Amino acid sequence: FHRSSHKVRFFWASHVIHHSSTKYNLATALRQTWTGNFTGFVFYLWMPLLGFHPLMMLFMHSVSLLYQFWIHTEVIKKLPSWFEAVFNTPSHHRVHHASDLKYLDMNHAGILIIWDRMFGTFYPEEERPTYGLTKNINSYNPLIIATHEWRDMIKDVWKYPRQAWGYIFGPPGWSHDGSRKTTAQLRTEEGRKISEKQTLAQQTVLNN
Repeated sequence: FHRSSHKVRFFWASHVIHHSSTKYNLATALRQTWTGNFTGFVFYLWMPLLGFHPLMMLFMHSVSLLYQFWIHTEVIKKLPSWFEAVFNTPSHHRVHHASDLKYLDMNHAGILIIWDRMFGTFYPEEERPTYGLTKNINSYNPLIIATHEWRDMIKDVWKYPRQAWGYIFGPPGWSHDGSRKTTAQLRTEEGRKISEKQTLAQQTVLNN
């Protein structure tokens, strides 16, 4: 569910509120969605059919939320290597809240970071992250913070009805005309720039 909240704009519209703060502290953990319960339930509908009791589901969801509270801090730097290898930590989660390109959409773990290591979405903390969104809201109005992405998505669908599917279920940043960029597109663009610089440097050396 969490990874989908970063890959599908419909779910990101709810989750974005949690990433909207340009600060990183325990209060950030309390910055939770108003609409996520209405959009995220589809991920849990199938579980009772497999025998999971609703109370068990609620308990595990609560444990996950409680665990993730303490990792929203800059006070704790690095924990013992064995702990960092297995569990989500403040260091790992700081990366997740970063708006720096190399950190974007990494470290989705709730409790166990091993899932990110297994599926290629792990990135270690190097320099101090820049927190917030790639395009910050610049508002302290809680209603604007909670609904701005929904508003923008509806505007896009209204303006470009033929591309509605992409604007609703495509990744955040997707646009039919390339006026905006997804994380994958930004990384491809950055990789191309680096490659061009390296080629130019090599040519300069050869010419000299």
